[in-house]
Amino acid sequence: MAENFDLIFGQSAGSQYAWSESDYQNGWETVGNTPPTAQQFDALQRRSDLKAQELNNALTPLVNASQTDNRQPSTAYSEGDIKYSPLLPTGWFLACTVSGTSSASELVVPSPVAEGDEITDGGVTWKVKKIGGAGDAGDGVPLGAMLPLAHNSTIPAGYLECDGSAVSRTMYPDLFSAIGTTYGAGDGSTTFNVPDYNDAQKFVQGSTVAGTVKSAGLPEIEGETPARTLPGTSGNMWSSTGPFRDDVLKYCDNVSGSYSTRSVVAFKASKANPIYGNSDTVQPSALTARYIIKAFDGQTAASALIDVTQYAADLANKADRSLSNLTDAGKSFSFPSDTYETITMSGNPTSYTVPADGYVYIYGQRNSSSSAHTVVTLLNTTTGVEEKDGRTTLTSGVVTIFSPVKKGDSITISYQNTTSIQCKFYYAQGEVPV
Repeated sequence: MAENFDLIFGQSAGSQYAWSESDYQNGWETVGNTPPTAQQFDALQRRSDLKAQELNNALTPLVNASQTDNRQPSTAYSEGDIKYSPLLPTGWFLACTVSGTSSASELVVPSPVAEGDEITDGGVTWKVKKIGGAGDAGDGVPLGAMLPLAHNSTIPAGYLECDGSAVSRTMYPDLFSAIGTTYGAGDGSTTFNVPDYNDAQKFVQGSTVAGTVKSAGLPEIEGETPARTLPGTSGNMWSSTGPFRDDVLKYCDNVSGSYSTRSVVAFKASKANPIYGNSDTVQPSALTARYIIKAFDGQTAASALIDVTQYAADLANKADRSLSNLTDAGKSFSFPSDTYETITMSGNPTSYTVPADGYVYIYGQRNSSSSAHTVVTLLNTTTGVEEKDGRTTLTSGVVTIFSPVKKGDSITISYQNTTSIQCKFYYAQGEVPV
C-alpha cells in the first residue's frame, strides 16, 4: 500500500513539543537523566514525518514529469493510443486496441510478459508491443536502412539523423543489434554511434560490406619523356607516354648536330585521364540531401506516431524513482542551503508567500520579565498545518520553529510575549536562485 505522506504523527495532539535547533543537535543529552516525555518522542516522529513529506513533495513533480506518457488509472483511452508502463521491459509499450476507461487500480502485467500479449485494463484492452518488434506496425522500411531526406524540417518518427550522434543502446536495442559499433562505440557501454553523413566530403558508395570508410584519393598520374636524344642518331626521338605529349613535331639530326624544329614537352593530366579538368576541386557529381536511418518502427495508428528520440530527450536528467542516477549532491536537493532571505515582520501576525521550496525559521526571545506564556506560531494556510513552540516555566530562553514549505505556500507568523523575533526563509539546495 502506498504511504500517505500527508499523515503526520501527533499532528492533532493537544500538547505539542518543538525541538529547538541546538536541542535537536544535542539529542537526548538535552534532557540528561530525566526520562523523555511522550511529547518529546512525538515531536521527533513528527519532525521525521515532515521531512519525509517535504522530500516526497519535491520528488513527486520530477517522477510525474518522467511519467507523462505512462498509462494512468481511471483515464479514458482511444484505439490507437500509445502508453508506457514501468512494469514493462525497456523499449516495450502498450497499444490501445479497444477504447474505454482504464481501471482505478494498478495495471496487471502477465509474468513473464510476451510481445503480442493482450491486457484487459478496466474497459480498455492493451496489446503489448516492442519498439521495432515484429508486433509493431511499421512502414515497410527495414531497420538500419538509410534514406536521403529532401527537406530540412522534422525527422520522421522512427528515424534518426545520420549525424554521428551517440544514442542509447537500450532505447534503440534493435538498431544496436543491427549495426552494433560499426560506426562508433559511443561511451563504450550504454551508447553507440549512428553513421555520420553530415560530412560535406563524404558520400555513400555501394559495396558488399557496409560501414567501411574510404579515404579520399585520386588515380596515379604516370608517364615518361626522354631527357635527350642519343648521339649519332637521327629522326623523331621524342616518344613520350602518359600525361607527357609533344605539342610540336620535333626532328633532331644528331649527326650534323642541328634541329629542324624546336619544341617543348607539355604536361596535361587530362591526357592521361579525362576525370581531370572537370572541376576546380575534387568533386564527384552529387545532389545534397540529409541522410536518416530507420531506428524503430514508429508508425502505429495514423493519429499516434511514437517519437522515441523526443521521449528520450524528455527523460534526460530526470531522477529515477530510486535516485540511483543522481550524484550525492543531487540527492540532497531538498535539504536546506546556506542561502536565505529575511522575512520582514510588518505586523503581528505577518503573512508571507513562499518564493521557492525551502524552510521557514522562526526565532523568538522569551520576555523573562513577564509571567505570560511565550509562543511563536507558524500557520501554513495552504496546507492547513500549524506548528507552535512555547515556554512557560523558564525565566529566560528562546522559542524556535524550523518548518519545510513549498513554493507558493501562504503562511502566517504570529508571536506573543517575546522581546525579539527573527524570521528567515532558507532556500532548499535545489532551489537556490542563480
